[in-house]
Amino acid sequence: MQVIVVAPVAPAAGGASEPVLRAFLLCREQWGDMVPSSQLRVYEPLESFPEEERARWTAYIESDVALPTAWPYRQTSFQTPGSENGAVGLMYPVAGEHAYVRRVNGSWFVCPWSIQVSVLTGILAFRMAVPGMTDVIVPDDEAERASSELERLRRQNPDLRDNVATAAWHVPFRWLAAFDDAERILTAERGLPRIGPAGRAGQRGAVRVRYETELALAVTRLQRAGDILEQGGMDESIVAPVTELATWMNGFDVDSTLELDYWGLTGLLPTEELEADRSAGEIWACLEAMELGDVDESRRRYSELAAWWEQIRSVERAN
Repeated sequence: MQVIVVAPVAPAAGGASEPVLRAFLLCREQWGDMVPSSQLRVYEPLESFPEEERARWTAYIESDVALPTAWPYRQTSFQTPGSENGAVGLMYPVAGEHAYVRRVNGSWFVCPWSIQVSVLTGILAFRMAVPGMTDVIVPDDEAERASSELERLRRQNPDLRDNVATAAWHVPFRWLAAFDDAERILTAERGLPRIGPAGRAGQRGAVRVRYETELALAVTRLQRAGDILEQGGMDESIVAPVTELATWMNGFDVDSTLELDYWGLTGLLPTEELEADRSAGEIWACLEAMELGDVDESRRRYSELAAWWEQIRSVERAN
Protein backbone atom coordinates (compact mmCIF):
# COMPACT_ATOMS: atom_id res chain seq x y z
CA MET A 1 0.00 0.00 0.00
CA GLN A 2 2.18 2.82 -1.24
CA VAL A 3 0.56 5.68 0.59
CA ILE A 4 3.11 8.45 0.49
CA VAL A 5 1.37 11.38 -1.16
CA VAL A 6 1.85 15.04 -1.84
CA ALA A 7 -0.71 17.48 -0.49
CA PRO A 8 -2.86 18.59 -3.44
CA VAL A 9 -3.19 22.16 -4.62
CA ALA A 10 -5.55 23.58 -7.19
CA PRO A 11 -4.50 22.64 -10.75
CA ALA A 12 -3.21 25.39 -12.97
CA ALA A 13 -5.66 26.99 -15.35
CA GLY A 14 -5.91 25.15 -18.64
CA GLY A 15 -4.31 22.00 -17.26
CA ALA A 16 -7.50 19.94 -17.00
CA SER A 17 -11.06 19.92 -18.29
CA GLU A 18 -13.55 22.07 -16.41
CA PRO A 19 -15.69 19.16 -15.07
CA VAL A 20 -12.62 17.37 -13.73
CA LEU A 21 -11.23 20.60 -12.27
CA ARG A 22 -14.49 21.33 -10.45
CA ALA A 23 -14.57 17.77 -9.15
CA PHE A 24 -10.98 18.07 -7.94
CA LEU A 25 -11.75 21.24 -5.98
CA LEU A 26 -14.78 19.57 -4.44
CA CYS A 27 -12.69 16.52 -3.51
CA ARG A 28 -10.08 18.75 -1.89
CA GLU A 29 -12.76 20.53 0.11
CA GLN A 30 -14.16 17.21 1.35
CA TRP A 31 -10.94 15.21 1.86
CA GLY A 32 -8.38 17.89 2.71
CA ASP A 33 -4.87 16.66 1.90
CA MET A 34 -5.97 13.32 0.45
CA VAL A 35 -4.78 12.70 -3.10
CA PRO A 36 -7.43 10.96 -5.27
CA SER A 37 -6.28 7.35 -5.61
CA SER A 38 -7.37 3.86 -6.58
CA GLN A 39 -6.63 0.73 -4.56
CA LEU A 40 -5.96 -2.93 -5.30
CA ARG A 41 -6.70 -5.08 -2.24
CA VAL A 42 -6.06 -8.72 -1.40
CA TYR A 43 -8.44 -10.24 1.16
CA GLU A 44 -7.05 -13.43 2.69
CA PRO A 45 -9.11 -16.03 4.57
CA LEU A 46 -8.86 -15.46 8.32
CA GLU A 47 -7.99 -19.15 8.72
CA SER A 48 -4.90 -18.71 6.53
CA PHE A 49 -3.11 -16.39 8.98
CA PRO A 50 -0.62 -17.78 11.54
CA GLU A 51 -2.23 -18.56 14.89
CA GLU A 52 -1.06 -15.45 16.73
CA GLU A 53 -1.99 -13.12 13.89
CA ARG A 54 -5.31 -14.90 13.39
CA ALA A 55 -6.17 -14.37 17.07
CA ARG A 56 -5.28 -10.68 16.75
CA TRP A 57 -7.50 -10.16 13.71
CA THR A 58 -10.33 -12.15 15.31
CA ALA A 59 -10.22 -9.80 18.30
CA TYR A 60 -10.10 -6.84 15.93
CA ILE A 61 -13.23 -8.00 14.09
CA GLU A 62 -15.07 -8.62 17.35
CA SER A 63 -14.13 -5.17 18.65
CA ASP A 64 -15.78 -3.49 15.64
CA VAL A 65 -13.35 -0.58 16.04
CA ALA A 66 -14.03 2.29 13.68
CA LEU A 67 -11.85 2.69 10.60
CA PRO A 68 -10.50 6.18 9.84
CA THR A 69 -13.20 7.61 7.58
CA ALA A 70 -10.91 9.83 5.52
CA TRP A 71 -7.55 8.11 5.81
CA PRO A 72 -6.13 10.83 8.09
CA TYR A 73 -2.52 11.84 7.54
CA ARG A 74 -0.05 14.00 9.43
CA GLN A 75 2.31 16.50 7.84
CA THR A 76 6.01 15.74 7.97
CA SER A 77 8.85 18.21 7.48
CA PHE A 78 12.44 17.83 6.32
CA GLN A 79 14.98 20.50 7.18
CA THR A 80 16.94 20.83 3.97
CA PRO A 81 20.26 22.71 4.34
CA GLY A 82 20.07 26.15 2.81
CA SER A 83 16.29 26.17 2.52
CA GLU A 84 14.08 28.80 4.11
CA ASN A 85 11.30 26.36 4.83
CA GLY A 86 11.88 22.64 5.18
CA ALA A 87 8.20 21.72 5.11
CA VAL A 88 7.12 19.53 2.22
CA GLY A 89 3.87 17.86 1.30
CA LEU A 90 4.73 14.37 2.51
CA MET A 91 1.90 12.84 4.48
CA TYR A 92 2.15 9.77 6.72
CA PRO A 93 -0.76 7.62 7.92
CA VAL A 94 -1.63 7.82 11.60
CA ALA A 95 -0.45 4.97 13.78
CA GLY A 96 -2.68 2.02 14.53
CA GLU A 97 -3.45 -1.47 13.27
CA HIS A 98 -6.43 -1.63 10.94
CA ALA A 99 -7.77 -3.85 8.19
CA TYR A 100 -10.57 -4.06 5.68
CA VAL A 101 -12.64 -7.13 6.47
CA ARG A 102 -15.60 -8.86 4.91
CA ARG A 103 -17.68 -11.95 5.52
CA VAL A 104 -18.37 -14.30 2.60
CA ASN A 105 -20.57 -17.38 3.03
CA GLY A 106 -19.98 -17.33 6.77
CA SER A 107 -16.17 -16.98 6.52
CA TRP A 108 -14.14 -13.89 7.34
CA PHE A 109 -11.61 -12.41 4.92
CA VAL A 110 -9.03 -9.86 6.05
CA CYS A 111 -7.04 -7.23 4.15
CA PRO A 112 -4.57 -5.69 6.64
CA TRP A 113 -3.25 -2.15 6.37
CA SER A 114 0.52 -2.62 6.52
CA ILE A 115 1.18 0.95 7.60
CA GLN A 116 4.92 0.82 8.28
CA VAL A 117 5.74 -1.10 5.11
CA SER A 118 3.47 1.20 3.12
CA VAL A 119 5.25 4.36 4.21
CA LEU A 120 8.70 2.94 3.51
CA THR A 121 7.85 1.49 0.10
CA GLY A 122 5.97 4.67 -0.75
CA ILE A 123 9.03 6.85 -0.11
CA LEU A 124 11.19 4.69 -2.36
CA ALA A 125 8.53 4.39 -5.08
CA PHE A 126 8.03 8.15 -5.13
CA ARG A 127 11.73 8.72 -5.82
CA MET A 128 11.55 6.34 -8.77
CA ALA A 129 8.32 7.85 -10.12
CA VAL A 130 9.43 11.50 -9.95
CA PRO A 131 13.22 11.43 -10.42
CA GLY A 132 13.51 15.14 -11.14
CA MET A 133 12.00 16.09 -7.79
CA THR A 134 13.64 13.58 -5.48
CA ASP A 135 16.20 15.91 -3.92
CA VAL A 136 13.48 18.42 -3.09
CA ILE A 137 10.74 16.10 -1.87
CA VAL A 138 12.69 13.12 -0.49
CA PRO A 139 16.32 13.88 0.47
CA ASP A 140 18.93 11.19 -0.10
CA ASP A 141 19.48 10.52 3.61
CA GLU A 142 15.74 9.98 4.16
CA ALA A 143 15.54 7.55 1.24
CA GLU A 144 18.58 5.65 2.53
CA ARG A 145 17.01 5.42 5.96
CA ALA A 146 13.75 4.12 4.46
CA SER A 147 15.60 1.51 2.41
CA SER A 148 17.62 0.30 5.42
CA GLU A 149 14.54 0.07 7.62
CA LEU A 150 12.61 -1.86 4.98
CA GLU A 151 15.48 -4.32 4.59
CA ARG A 152 15.62 -4.77 8.37
CA LEU A 153 11.90 -5.49 8.58
CA ARG A 154 12.11 -8.05 5.77
CA ARG A 155 15.07 -9.79 7.40
CA GLN A 156 13.11 -10.06 10.63
CA ASN A 157 10.01 -11.31 8.84
CA PRO A 158 10.66 -12.89 5.40
CA ASP A 159 6.88 -13.29 4.93
CA LEU A 160 6.27 -9.56 5.33
CA ARG A 161 4.05 -8.25 2.55
CA ASP A 162 1.56 -5.53 1.78
CA ASN A 163 -2.05 -6.48 1.02
CA VAL A 164 -2.94 -3.11 -0.50
CA ALA A 165 -1.49 -1.32 -3.51
CA THR A 166 -2.40 2.34 -4.03
CA ALA A 167 -2.09 4.39 -7.22
CA ALA A 168 -2.59 8.16 -7.19
CA TRP A 169 -4.64 9.82 -9.93
CA HIS A 170 -5.28 6.70 -12.02
CA VAL A 171 -5.89 2.96 -12.23
CA PRO A 172 -2.80 1.18 -13.65
CA PHE A 173 -3.79 -0.72 -16.78
CA ARG A 174 -2.00 -3.85 -15.52
CA TRP A 175 -4.43 -3.90 -12.56
CA LEU A 176 -7.37 -3.91 -14.96
CA ALA A 177 -5.90 -6.89 -16.82
CA ALA A 178 -6.50 -9.00 -13.69
CA PHE A 179 -10.28 -8.71 -14.13
CA ASP A 180 -13.04 -9.60 -16.56
CA ASP A 181 -15.58 -7.00 -17.64
CA ALA A 182 -18.34 -9.13 -16.09
CA GLU A 183 -16.72 -8.69 -12.66
CA ARG A 184 -17.32 -4.93 -12.68
CA ILE A 185 -19.57 -3.71 -9.84
CA LEU A 186 -21.22 -0.30 -10.04
CA THR A 187 -23.18 0.81 -6.99
CA ALA A 188 -24.93 3.98 -5.94
CA GLU A 189 -23.96 5.01 -2.42
CA ARG A 190 -26.53 6.77 -0.29
CA GLY A 191 -26.12 8.18 3.19
CA LEU A 192 -23.11 7.78 5.46
CA PRO A 193 -21.07 4.57 5.11
CA ARG A 194 -20.69 2.21 8.01
CA ILE A 195 -17.26 2.91 9.51
CA GLY A 196 -16.55 -0.26 11.51
CA PRO A 197 -14.19 -2.91 10.10
CA ALA A 198 -17.12 -5.01 8.86
CA GLY A 199 -18.18 -2.09 6.65
CA ARG A 200 -17.11 -1.94 3.04
CA ALA A 201 -13.79 -0.37 2.20
CA GLY A 202 -13.26 2.84 0.31
CA GLN A 203 -16.78 4.27 0.20
CA ARG A 204 -16.62 7.79 -1.20
CA GLY A 205 -19.23 9.80 -3.06
CA ALA A 206 -22.50 8.83 -4.69
CA VAL A 207 -21.15 6.28 -7.19
CA ARG A 208 -18.66 3.52 -6.56
CA VAL A 209 -16.83 1.42 -9.17
CA ARG A 210 -15.20 -1.85 -8.13
CA TYR A 211 -14.07 -5.16 -9.59
CA GLU A 212 -13.90 -8.40 -7.61
CA THR A 213 -12.50 -11.79 -8.56
CA GLU A 214 -10.79 -14.87 -7.20
CA LEU A 215 -7.07 -14.30 -6.78
CA ALA A 216 -6.22 -17.47 -8.71
CA LEU A 217 -8.21 -16.24 -11.72
CA ALA A 218 -6.48 -12.87 -11.56
CA VAL A 219 -3.03 -14.51 -11.63
CA THR A 220 -4.01 -16.66 -14.61
CA ARG A 221 -5.20 -13.60 -16.53
CA LEU A 222 -2.04 -11.65 -15.78
CA GLN A 223 0.12 -14.54 -16.94
CA ARG A 224 -1.84 -14.65 -20.19
CA ALA A 225 -1.58 -10.87 -20.58
CA GLY A 226 2.17 -11.05 -20.07
CA ASP A 227 2.48 -13.78 -22.71
CA ILE A 228 0.46 -11.74 -25.22
CA LEU A 229 2.55 -8.64 -24.63
CA GLU A 230 5.80 -10.56 -24.92
CA GLN A 231 4.73 -12.35 -28.10
CA GLY A 232 3.53 -9.03 -29.47
CA GLY A 233 7.05 -7.66 -29.21
CA MET A 234 6.35 -5.21 -26.39
CA ASP A 235 9.29 -3.73 -24.53
CA GLU A 236 10.42 -5.35 -21.28
CA SER A 237 9.44 -2.16 -19.44
CA ILE A 238 5.81 -2.96 -20.34
CA VAL A 239 5.92 -6.73 -19.81
CA ALA A 240 7.86 -6.75 -16.52
CA PRO A 241 5.31 -4.83 -14.39
CA VAL A 242 2.57 -7.29 -15.43
CA THR A 243 4.76 -10.24 -14.47
CA GLU A 244 5.74 -8.59 -11.19
CA LEU A 245 2.10 -8.01 -10.30
CA ALA A 246 1.33 -11.71 -10.82
CA THR A 247 4.35 -12.61 -8.67
CA TRP A 248 3.13 -10.31 -5.89
CA MET A 249 -0.30 -11.96 -5.97
CA ASN A 250 1.24 -15.42 -5.80
CA GLY A 251 2.57 -14.54 -2.36
CA PHE A 252 -0.93 -14.70 -0.85
CA ASP A 253 -3.21 -17.58 0.07
CA VAL A 254 -4.65 -19.21 -3.05
CA ASP A 255 -8.22 -18.83 -1.75
CA SER A 256 -7.92 -15.06 -1.40
CA THR A 257 -10.18 -12.50 -3.07
CA LEU A 258 -8.89 -9.59 -5.15
CA GLU A 259 -10.67 -6.25 -5.25
CA LEU A 260 -9.97 -3.21 -7.42
CA ASP A 261 -11.66 -0.06 -6.11
CA TYR A 262 -11.66 3.23 -8.02
CA TRP A 263 -11.92 4.70 -4.52
CA GLY A 264 -11.14 8.43 -4.50
CA LEU A 265 -11.08 8.68 -8.31
CA THR A 266 -14.86 8.41 -8.50
CA GLY A 267 -15.18 11.97 -7.25
CA LEU A 268 -13.26 13.26 -10.28
CA LEU A 269 -15.62 11.97 -12.96
CA PRO A 270 -19.28 12.62 -13.76
CA THR A 271 -21.64 9.81 -12.83
CA GLU A 272 -22.62 9.14 -16.44
CA GLU A 273 -18.98 8.61 -17.42
CA LEU A 274 -18.42 6.20 -14.56
CA GLU A 275 -21.52 4.27 -15.56
CA ALA A 276 -20.23 4.00 -19.14
CA ASP A 277 -16.66 3.08 -18.16
CA ARG A 278 -15.66 -0.47 -19.13
CA SER A 279 -11.90 -0.16 -18.72
CA ALA A 280 -11.18 -3.82 -17.89
CA GLY A 281 -13.15 -4.94 -20.92
CA GLU A 282 -11.31 -2.45 -23.10
CA ILE A 283 -7.93 -3.62 -21.86
CA TRP A 284 -8.78 -7.18 -22.82
CA ALA A 285 -10.19 -6.10 -26.18
CA CYS A 286 -6.84 -4.45 -26.81
CA LEU A 287 -4.87 -7.52 -25.70
CA GLU A 288 -7.00 -9.98 -27.67
CA ALA A 289 -6.66 -7.88 -30.83
CA MET A 290 -2.88 -7.98 -30.32
CA GLU A 291 -3.06 -11.75 -29.82
CA LEU A 292 -4.86 -12.08 -33.19
CA GLY A 293 -2.27 -9.90 -34.88
CA ASP A 294 -4.65 -6.98 -35.46
CA VAL A 295 -2.19 -4.25 -34.53
CA ASP A 296 -4.38 -1.39 -35.78
CA GLU A 297 -7.37 -2.46 -33.71
CA SER A 298 -5.21 -3.00 -30.64
CA ARG A 299 -3.63 0.43 -31.04
CA ARG A 300 -7.03 2.08 -31.55
CA ARG A 301 -8.50 0.49 -28.43
CA TYR A 302 -5.50 1.45 -26.33
CA SER A 303 -5.47 5.04 -27.59
CA GLU A 304 -9.14 5.55 -26.79
CA LEU A 305 -8.78 4.15 -23.29
CA ALA A 306 -5.62 6.15 -22.60
CA ALA A 307 -7.36 9.32 -23.77
CA TRP A 308 -10.23 8.72 -21.35
CA TRP A 309 -7.88 8.35 -18.38
CA GLU A 310 -5.82 11.32 -19.56
CA GLN A 311 -8.45 13.74 -18.25
CA ILE A 312 -7.59 12.63 -14.71
CA ARG A 313 -3.84 12.44 -15.23
CA SER A 314 -3.91 16.02 -16.53
CA VAL A 315 -4.95 17.15 -13.05
CA GLU A 316 -1.92 15.37 -11.59
CA ARG A 317 0.51 17.15 -13.92
CA ALA A 318 -1.07 20.53 -13.20
CA ASN A 319 -1.07 19.88 -9.44
